[in-house]
Amino acid sequence: MDATENTAQQASQATTLRHLQSILDYNTDWIWEVDAQGRYTYSSNACRVLLGRPPEDVVGRTPFDFMPDGEQQRVMRIFQQYASTHSAFRGLVNRNVRPDGSIVVLETSGVPLFNPAGDFVGYRGIDRDITDIGERYLQLEAVCDFVPVPLCIVDVQRRFVMANQALAAVLGMATSAIEGQPVSQFLPGLDACLVASFAALDTLGSEAQPELEIGARWFHLTITTLPDDPRDRPRLSVAMTDITAQKNVEQELARMNRQLARHAYEDYLTGLFNRRHLDSVLRTELARAHRAGAPTSLLMLDLDHFKQYNDRFGHQAGDECLRLVADKIATVISRKGDCLGRFGGEEFMAVLPHTPPEGAHAVALRLQQAMRGLQMPEGAQPASGITLSAGVATLYPDVSRQPFDADSAASCLLQAADQALYRAKSAGRNQIVVHDALWSQACPVASA
Repeated sequence: MDATENTAQQASQATTLRHLQSILDYNTDWIWEVDAQGRYTYSSNACRVLLGRPPEDVVGRTPFDFMPDGEQQRVMRIFQQYASTHSAFRGLVNRNVRPDGSIVVLETSGVPLFNPAGDFVGYRGIDRDITDIGERYLQLEAVCDFVPVPLCIVDVQRRFVMANQALAAVLGMATSAIEGQPVSQFLPGLDACLVASFAALDTLGSEAQPELEIGARWFHLTITTLPDDPRDRPRLSVAMTDITAQKNVEQELARMNRQLARHAYEDYLTGLFNRRHLDSVLRTELARAHRAGAPTSLLMLDLDHFKQYNDRFGHQAGDECLRLVADKIATVISRKGDCLGRFGGEEFMAVLPHTPPEGAHAVALRLQQAMRGLQMPEGAQPASGITLSAGVATLYPDVSRQPFDADSAASCLLQAADQALYRAKSAGRNQIVVHDALWSQACPVASA
């Protein structure tokens, strides 16, 4: 190449460089570069208009040096998330303060820079003034921040990109302590929903997710994909509607339904099974015993002199006496399969499956012994103590007899136990009488 050609090439290159510098200097968008620590290493002349500062006042400082305090922490957390993975970013909206105190709203995008060895060395990017629409953005951001509904935006790593004041209040911390942190750290239940939502991005529109309990409050979640997000970096918005009052009503209704269901089989005073349930269990156990060829015993119990106790100490003391007696009986009749209940008034009944007469008699003896140590409330303890009379009856099945009538067998057994109890009370109270053993063939079968 001769000297003339070399001179012409140099002149062309100089022209190109001047042209590129002119584009950089007069472009309304601000071109910049930062190093791995986030310090500006280059700034185009547009910073004079956007930031109100010349390039020499920008180089060596970080973008966060020009932001208000609260904005610094927010943007720094978001930027560090991208920088930690050396990822490109776009549309990062941020506020900046000019020397005259005015606010400029910038939209920042950047791409990572690497040296020839492949090491990350910083970012090159562009800032655009969006103050005109940024004011509307800030207004919407303020509405979002102070709306009473907990709101947040999460990225594909399931980290909080944004959290409003309502969500911060639910979690009991500042928004600055939430943003940038993993959702699982504060709301593992929400994190589980997000896993499923990110996995179903193609079909997820605005889908109400299962209810979420946070402390003593309940929330209904609505998770929505944010429009125009790149496919490789999607984000989701989460709105949390407080349904605590509704949930409390549902729980109270469920509690009342359970209570009503209990009343169908539970005695309201003693908490034992009631007469209706006892009758049902007796028929069921007799049918089961017939198939197994096993005896079933019935124990009828009556508190001695209870009418005199009621007349002397009053009905409230009488009710308390029944509760105490019921609790004590329940400690003795506690075998799996046995069924204890209040038959009515001061009478109790126990169904003892697979129990012969001598076994039932032994149970009655233990009950009488337990009554001897029973203490009534102060001022309501009779001198003779609390005693029980007991009637025992046992039914042996005749497996050859078909069909077996459980209703008839139950009636026979109940009548026999009641007769034995009557004889026990007539014999001087605090007695046990065992009825002669019954056989199911002696019980009449109801006609069809």
